[in-house]
Amino acid sequence: MSRGQRLAMLGIAVVLAVGAFFVLRPAEEAPQRAQITAAEPPADGSGNANPASQPKPKLTVIRTKGGRPVGDVRDITVSSGETVGLEVRSDVPEEVHVHGYDRYIQVGPERSGKARFKADLEGVYEVELHGSAEEIASLRVEP
Repeated sequence: MSRGQRLAMLGIAVVLAVGAFFVLRPAEEAPQRAQITAAEPPADGSGNANPASQPKPKLTVIRTKGGRPVGDVRDITVSSGETVGLEVRSDVPEEVHVHGYDRYIQVGPERSGKARFKADLEGVYEVELHGSAEEIASLRVEP
């Protein structure tokens, strides 16, 4: 057999081996695209399994004036694992502290402060203005 014939047979063998690999590979190595699109709808009943289009967590907005909350102290209740969204608006420069989570938010007349974090510590936590030591919210994280 000539050198050209041997190279041709080797080429054919490589092509057959690669083809056999793709045809005979186990199902768990197959692309997962079909499993993703066939997923069950989310528990919220929206029917949309795309996380990018899921509704954003509710944002709790708290206003303060003169170092005190406008209105009553806000009660924020979430389930463990949910995302907490908090926005604080103040007419004076302040630092907001979310106890237990050690989150600090700088606020002032020209800027509102925002924080988003996963509620992974169960319990009740005070949200306060550090300068005036005034409680502005109570964060309850339930199981």
